[in-house]
Amino acid sequence: MSQSEGDLKNSDSGDTEDSESPKSNAKDPQKFDKGIEFLLSCMGLSVGLGNIWRFPTRAYENGGSAFLIPYITCAILFGLPCVYLEFALGQFHGRSPPFVYRRMMPILEGFGWGGASIAAIVSIYFMLLIAWISVYLFNVIIGNSGKWGECDNPWNDPSTCFNIPAQETCRKTFNHSRMIYMNGSCYDFKNYENVTLVSASEQYFTNFIVRPSTTLTDINSLNWPVFIAMVIAWILTVLCITKGMKFIGKLSYATVVLPYVIILILFVRGVTLDGASDGLKFFLAQTDFKKLLRYETWTAALTQLCFSLGLGFAGLMNIASYNDRGHNCYRDAIFLIMGDTSMSLIGGAAVFSTLGFLAKQRGVQVSDVVASGPALAFVAYPDAMNQMPIPWLWSFLFFFMLLLLGFSSELVMVEEMCSCLCDKYPWFRKRKFLAVGSVSGVLFLIGIVLTTDAGIYWFELFDEYGSGFGAMISATSMCIIVGYFYGMDRFKTDLKSMLGDGRGCCKSFLGHASPYYGWNWKFLSPIFGVILMFLTGWRSYPYMNKPDVYPPIFDILGWTLTLFPTMLVIFCAVLAFRRFKKQGIPLHGLFMVQKSHPSFSRIFDEWSPEKQEIAMELPDGEPGKKAENSEYSENSENTDSSNSV
Repeated sequence: MSQSEGDLKNSDSGDTEDSESPKSNAKDPQKFDKGIEFLLSCMGLSVGLGNIWRFPTRAYENGGSAFLIPYITCAILFGLPCVYLEFALGQFHGRSPPFVYRRMMPILEGFGWGGASIAAIVSIYFMLLIAWISVYLFNVIIGNSGKWGECDNPWNDPSTCFNIPAQETCRKTFNHSRMIYMNGSCYDFKNYENVTLVSASEQYFTNFIVRPSTTLTDINSLNWPVFIAMVIAWILTVLCITKGMKFIGKLSYATVVLPYVIILILFVRGVTLDGASDGLKFFLAQTDFKKLLRYETWTAALTQLCFSLGLGFAGLMNIASYNDRGHNCYRDAIFLIMGDTSMSLIGGAAVFSTLGFLAKQRGVQVSDVVASGPALAFVAYPDAMNQMPIPWLWSFLFFFMLLLLGFSSELVMVEEMCSCLCDKYPWFRKRKFLAVGSVSGVLFLIGIVLTTDAGIYWFELFDEYGSGFGAMISATSMCIIVGYFYGMDRFKTDLKSMLGDGRGCCKSFLGHASPYYGWNWKFLSPIFGVILMFLTGWRSYPYMNKPDVYPPIFDILGWTLTLFPTMLVIFCAVLAFRRFKKQGIPLHGLFMVQKSHPSFSRIFDEWSPEKQEIAMELPDGEPGKKAENSEYSENSENTDSSNSV
């Protein structure tokens, strides 16, 4: 064996940590101090607004409690394996997603950037939700929460405004359930049969918060309260992320734990309300098993799961890169699935018990007050809270919980792109504020359109096309890359070097080294994901069958947004090809494990002599390696230069 080949083989060990990455050194100030901080940070990404305003309506639209069957099935067959895989990849490599994929094959680096771009896209319209929540919360604090339940405000249309508390006065006065209070008097309900009545809370959200124009392209003015709230939220985001992932991990004690406490309080309050049983029956007992035969139910379950857990965003992979190499990430994957599902169920029960109370107060069926999407959080729930004793307290708790959920997810999604840039250009590490400010500034500028009077239509475009389909592509591709391109046997060996063989009599089918996961990553998850990707992409046009509101440009921009991560994969592959060609490196090396991979020396032994010759000409490190090593050596008292590749 030549001297250079011997140096190459001795440069690394599959059983030691990657010395090339500062994240993998125990002195790194960005690493989590405790495992619970890692788990809470992951829950900050996964447990969010989707658990409160997406899951309940998805269940209602797809068979009630029967929806739990496809949802839990997807969680077991697709969710848990993919979460575990993301954790293991990030923790083993100690790098951001683009570099994880690049180490396996440089041609695949774009999949990491694609996942980060999905998180960035979601963070843009998540910030609009945070701005809406902030405006509501501000009005609660200054004592204006009661106004959104009244019909005598400047933003109300008195001819259609439906004041819910006043209806009880009419019913008691005339002892008739068909009486309705409008314009200061009681009328027979038949007088308004041909009039579309709108609750005061809905008019508040539509006419005061959103102030919509007529269509996607009808942009006339900024919504200043929402714009100012978004500016403040972005400033806070920059300040928190600049502190680093360790700070975000400690902040998650408040941003993740408090929402669970608040939702439990709201749940207890909700189930004690008059009519709560009707809402809970509607949520859990009204079961339509026929919906299980519809492919839309299964695609809705998988889309909701990917959105809720953050699968395909590569955010979980990025958070895991701040872990110690030997951390039990398999246990945390199980806890994450359990925590996310429990929040969806408790949140759904709290929401529907409150909606049952609202239906009882209005004298209608629960189905008449169920709303979908933002309308659930910003219309139906505020309506209900205004009927409770001490309404400002419940409004404050509810919107404060939403703010914490949204902000915790936002921090982790934006941090992912910043982490990718810092790994790509290590000089950003000493200029973290510049990196975070640049990323946040670009995302803010894109999101300004959401604060215009056409913002609600752009929000629907981002929500419909920006996450679900692209996330499924990303998550499915991850399983295919590990199972077929990198090799399942190699990855199992990596897991063994990181987590050990496992102990206990149940390890063969329940442990982290269970053959089930290898079989799932290689066969079940890819097949499952590809089928549901195809079914999810099959949709009707125009959106919501409203061509006047959602013109063809809506779907054109939507599919551009969906396919943007795929375009990044192609773009990065072309850049890698040009880089190898320019440096005179054999192009076959684009499809080989790189020297910077923690298990390179072991994999090197598996190759034929011809392939080993090509490996000798591969790059010695990753983009920015010299600058990073130089910067890191300044901060380390003991740098073992003999471990450098």
